[in-house]
Amino acid sequence: MRAPADFKYIGNVMSEIKVKAYGFIQLTEKQYVTIQTIGMILIAIGFMFSLFADLSDAESVWLRYLTEIILAVFVLELIESYYIMKLFKKKKLELASTDQN
Repeated sequence: MRAPADFKYIGNVMSEIKVKAYGFIQLTEKQYVTIQTIGMILIAIGFMFSLFADLSDAESVWLRYLTEIILAVFVLELIESYYIMKLFKKKKLELASTDQN
């Protein structure tokens, strides 16, 4: 019986594939997607707040441009997600190619 594609065997112990995210933390795909989901929910809440709150005459520059800042963070999160998920795919393909040999 073969292990699922996102698992690898180390001796008799099966462990999930992990990639280094944010430069210092090892995450499984499930952990990464959970973190991204929470982040996207917070971004959506912040975006809704920025749309309905009248921040045009706020004293702080950060508050005046809160909607644009949140949209920029959203785009950066999408770019980051693309590259991290690409890393997971690469690791899975490497694992599959070593299993075939």
